[in-house]
Amino acid sequence: TQKILLLKGPLGAGKTSLVKGLGKSLGITEPITSPTFALSHHYQSGQPPLVHLDLYRLENPHSANELFLQEEELAGELKALMVVEWPERLGITVAGALQLELQYLPQGGRVAELHMDQTDVRNFFNFLIGSLRGNSTSTSTYKCSTSSSKRNHFSNPLASSRSR
Repeated sequence: TQKILLLKGPLGAGKTSLVKGLGKSLGITEPITSPTFALSHHYQSGQPPLVHLDLYRLENPHSANELFLQEEELAGELKALMVVEWPERLGITVAGALQLELQYLPQGGRVAELHMDQTDVRNFFNFLIGSLRGNSTSTSTYKCSTSSSKRNHFSNPLASSRSR
């Protein structure tokens, strides 16, 4: 099945940095850059390939929807992981997508909150941990907890604020 990850968070929260880490874990060796101006970047060398969208500049929901649907079709054909920054620009609901929201912590660092169906929690958590292990320079600690509200919390209390 196609996986779509929606990344939310303020400017500088680390959305593109997270995509860089995911790309590295997928075996992508070319530089991963923010598609803010290009709107989308495709990395076909990954296993699976990666389609990276940034909807920040698209203030019109119709334009964001049109781009998303075109790229979603391509991602499906490529059997790619699709990552979308600024999904709040969309005027449609993306059924079955995972949503990761990055926020700054008042005491420094960041917290990532993952929203998904309970059935996908284990699969995504295993994928995320595998991605982190693929980054040999990572010394971060991640925690996962679930609640009855179906909100799953992944946090990295040791994250520094250096990549803001």
